[in-house]
Amino acid sequence: MHVLVVGTGAIAAAHLPTWISWVRAVQPEVDLRIMVTKSATRFVSAEALRVLGDCEVILDQWDCVPNHYRAFHVETAEWADATLVYPATMNFLTRFSIGMTDTPALLTLQCSEKPVVIAPSLPSGAAGSPLIAQHLTTLKERKHVTVLPTVSGFSVGTGERTPGAPVPFPQAWEELGQVWQRTVAT
Repeated sequence: MHVLVVGTGAIAAAHLPTWISWVRAVQPEVDLRIMVTKSATRFVSAEALRVLGDCEVILDQWDCVPNHYRAFHVETAEWADATLVYPATMNFLTRFSIGMTDTPALLTLQCSEKPVVIAPSLPSGAAGSPLIAQHLTTLKERKHVTVLPTVSGFSVGTGERTPGAPVPFPQAWEELGQVWQRTVAT
């Protein structure tokens, strides 16, 4: 299975190197590519992901796409059997739901008809926002997109447990595998 992992700028991105190492340990046969948004690089090093994932890591900016791609978004959408967006910030969710295509990751996802699993990571107070609920509903209505529920987690902003944290990575990874298996079976 070819999996594209997209990491966005939530604090949970800091744990991606651990989880990518975990993927390599439990499913070494999976072929990975990783994209990280510029804001994710505040919390995680692309080099750490490249080394631990033994894979290509691309910063989600057009000027960072390697020259060996002729049409990165098309080639990546065709290559990936499934995509996991973990963690998915409010900004990324909103832009994805309204059809934005201004970054390589967003254009790839907008062009793909393969499974996309999204693990939202919402700031304190945003989990109950009607506007965010509308964007999540819009994404859930897409036939190939699965939006995972958020869980209660520690908020670095408030110092308290609040709703809006992404599900644990292993749970998101398991859901990705199940969604992909259903598409292969049909």
